[in-house]
Amino acid sequence: MSLSKVHRAQEFANLQQVHFADFGSVSPGMPTGAEVGGFEQPAATASSEEAFTRGRQAGIREAEERFEQAANALAKGLEEISRLRESILSNSSRDMLRLVLTIARQVIHREVTVDPEIVLSTIDMALQAAVDSDSFLVKVNPKDLALVEERKPLFLASIKGLENIVFKADDSIASGGCLVESDLGQVDATIDGQLEEVRKTLLGAIEES
Repeated sequence: MSLSKVHRAQEFANLQQVHFADFGSVSPGMPTGAEVGGFEQPAATASSEEAFTRGRQAGIREAEERFEQAANALAKGLEEISRLRESILSNSSRDMLRLVLTIARQVIHREVTVDPEIVLSTIDMALQAAVDSDSFLVKVNPKDLALVEERKPLFLASIKGLENIVFKADDSIASGGCLVESDLGQVDATIDGQLEEVRKTLLGAIEES
């Protein structure tokens, strides 16, 4: 018995053409995944949004704290560098000051050795700087005593109102310098005294800068 059957054209007149849509596209009237089988797509809940917000804020706070720590560390580092720089400059300046004074002392002593009469100029300037008095005691190095005694009349004539001047040898005073004393005070014109005044002046300038 044959199972084949011949279909006439009239039997297919009421058939409709079926179109298959591409995956991922939804045709109008086509049921969605949420409708098929009663399943719905999962939605973000309020609790998950709050967790995200809290995590984001915590991250921001952590970043701010790290930035603040880094800024504080940088500020402390700059402050320390500034102090170190000032210390270096101060020490270098003081070392330079000591070097200058050492050289000055050597030059002065050399000049005194070459020109022993420097003490005469020193005494003259000291007397001019002293408070007016009718009598002075001038202490000098023993090596300079004979020379200044010889010029005593010149000193008396150079200062108006000066009646007497006494010269005295003093081993503590370097050659070329002197110490002038009177009832009204004294003038330190020793080499060391003059260098100390120079040191104070230069040190004051260094500290101001």
